[in-house]
Amino acid sequence: MEQLCQKILLTINECRAYKIYEIKNNNQYKAQDFFEDICWVGSLKVLLHNKECYIQLEDTVGIYKTLKYDSKANVLQSIDSGRFFIFNDKEVESDHLLAISFDKRSDSFDFRFTLDQYLEKHKKNINNQKQIQKEEDLKLRPDKQIRVNLSKVMCTSQKKNIKTRNKDTKQLPFKLKPPPKPTNSIKK
Repeated sequence: MEQLCQKILLTINECRAYKIYEIKNNNQYKAQDFFEDICWVGSLKVLLHNKECYIQLEDTVGIYKTLKYDSKANVLQSIDSGRFFIFNDKEVESDHLLAISFDKRSDSFDFRFTLDQYLEKHKKNINNQKQIQKEEDLKLRPDKQIRVNLSKVMCTSQKKNIKTRNKDTKQLPFKLKPPPKPTNSIKK
């Protein structure tokens, strides 16, 4: 059975959410267009659950919203403020988007940094898995064989020695030592 593992990457205690009803195709949103319509106040958590990243909004009542994060296109930063972010969740069919804001710039920086770090590690994991798959593909199939002709393989110094020797004699380019003499291991 697969073990469920959840890790909290970031917790921000104060966060506000807004609903954006005017959905733009160019994904360029201004905070001044929606920052007055607060629909929720609470805390934000960035969670790593079974190697997938989620952004969870919760308050004293419970969980308000959980969004899956898998690319930079999911969370957009507003063009006029570094503290406002828009969740571009295309999986949920809705008449509005959700935006969040932070009171402190350091919170917005931590939020963006945590998401970037997740994406960087996620890409490394994907590249490592691709590398492992490539290595597995190089294995010799059971029905194939490799043949190596060792008589033609010689180093350059051995080739020079052969040229200088008499061509009529068929000697090896190197000398083999005789096998060791058997020793009596039984003592009397």
